[in-house]
Amino acid sequence: MSAVARDAAGNQGQATDVLINIDNTPISADIIIDNEDTEAIENAGWLMATGASNNYGVNSRYALVAGAINTYTFTPNIQIAGQYEVFAWNSCFTPRNTAVPHRIVHSAGATTVFINQDETSGICAVWESLGTFSFNVGAAGYVEISDTGLSSGSYIGADAVRFTISQDQVFGDGFE
Repeated sequence: MSAVARDAAGNQGQATDVLINIDNTPISADIIIDNEDTEAIENAGWLMATGASNNYGVNSRYALVAGAINTYTFTPNIQIAGQYEVFAWNSCFTPRNTAVPHRIVHSAGATTVFINQDETSGICAVWESLGTFSFNVGAAGYVEISDTGLSSGSYIGADAVRFTISQDQVFGDGFE
């Protein structure tokens, strides 16, 4: 988050990052959940992606699409209800599936976004936006990466998910 200061004459100073505290509770603009964090839960079938590069954090995971559904769920603890842009970080590896479902469960329901995770034709090593959604306070919302509906024999990955609160949510529309 950044703020711009103005003096009494209206001259604008340099933008600077600010940290917000409400009731002595630190609030961050970003909630980042890595695959190794306790807020990230995998079901059976996920392996360490030793051949992947550009992991977020120390490592990433992968699963082979073959029968049983593989899911990796990232659940934030939302401190301020409101609009959050949700992002996924995919490590780089090929071959991976080109239409991996990322299901975002939010206060208005659920939305599924399909992400091309293949290193040669898709997106990797960047925060890929999944969209902006409303979330309530608590841990009811989440992002689930799965192989639901995918053809057997392909691979999917799970690395990290980021929830970024809208600046307007914290400061209101008039804040510059």
